[in-house]
Amino acid sequence: MNSKTSIVPVIIEDVVYEYADTEVLIYNTKNQTFYQLNSLGSLIWNLIDGKTSLNKIKKKLSQQFEIEDSIVHKDLINFIMKLKKLKLIKI
Repeated sequence: MNSKTSIVPVIIEDVVYEYADTEVLIYNTKNQTFYQLNSLGSLIWNLIDGKTSLNKIKKKLSQQFEIEDSIVHKDLINFIMKLKKLKLIKI
């Protein structure tokens, strides 16, 4: 297991969001930027609760979509790092 999977992501305080059907609309109040996540991104966003580790998120996604952990791992880490770079979460 990669050490990054034990990390627990947390939504940054400056971020507000709203669910719209299967998508999430996100607004960063600090840099006044809007983002929109598709259904898969929204599912991951919903699992970012400040308590659930990336490893647990990975396992939930693997089970739900019946995909190998190694495939989910790479995509999940890339997505989480993108959210961090956009200053929407902290890890």
